[in-house]
Amino acid sequence: MRTFVTLCLLLAAGSTLAQSPRAGDFEYTIGIAYSIEQDFDGRNGSFLTLETRTGFQGGFDYYVTDRLTVGFDATWVRPRYDAQLVPEDGEPAIDISHRASIFSGQFNGSYYFTDNPVKPYVEGGLGWTYFDSNVSSDSPITGCWWDPWWGYICDTFYTTYNDTSFSYGVGLGLRWDYNRNLYFKGGYRWLEVEFNNVRDKPMLENASLEIGFKF
Repeated sequence: MRTFVTLCLLLAAGSTLAQSPRAGDFEYTIGIAYSIEQDFDGRNGSFLTLETRTGFQGGFDYYVTDRLTVGFDATWVRPRYDAQLVPEDGEPAIDISHRASIFSGQFNGSYYFTDNPVKPYVEGGLGWTYFDSNVSSDSPITGCWWDPWWGYICDTFYTTYNDTSFSYGVGLGLRWDYNRNLYFKGGYRWLEVEFNNVRDKPMLENASLEIGFKF
């Protein structure tokens, strides 16, 4: 009980030292992103299902005014997926299960509704999303070379089915300024990706929890 009371007093003391950001301040964050299961319908009956997965998220923000920021953030996750491929020659469909690599980089603008230590916000942004199936698209290539550190080494390289597309989205969340230099941020984002070979534009959704630093 004494430990719990001490922790509450420390948190309260930290909150009293909280100071709202001001125009010209610069911040950066790092945290985790939880991608939510999604189904994508392709052409001719093909489809893809992305499973839930926890990845990483980080970025930086610059305060244009006391409540308006502009910045950039990046999200990286490696979810498993199930896909059904439909051949053009009428052969039976092919089912595959593998792990994808998804990277999104977004230029964002955020608006905070209050100057209190705890404040809700909304955001909107645009950028690009890179999707790599990690399925080989050609024969492997093996090469050997002299490395200045490791000596003579050989490795095998693969080209994979991948795509980079324009993406844009909106989000909302809540922020808590713990003290002058530290804050916590939780949010939820919807990201629409302009993939060319799908019937409907895929929507990527993720929830994030970040720790931020002000300087």
